[in-house]
Amino acid sequence: MSNNDSDGAIDLSSLSDTSDSAKLKSKYTTDGAHLTKAGQQALVNAIDTSLFN
Repeated sequence: MSNNDSDGAIDLSSLSDTSDSAKLKSKYTTDGAHLTKAGQQALVNAIDTSLFN
């Protein structure tokens, strides 16, 4: 599927560390891969629910 075939995208950049965009912010992870409760909530908050209409 090409980018032109998608209905939308979810921007998760708000979860990224500003000094290294390949990493999650430390407040959202304890090990660099798995989300904490705060990280899970930030992920949910980043989703624009209008994509599902």
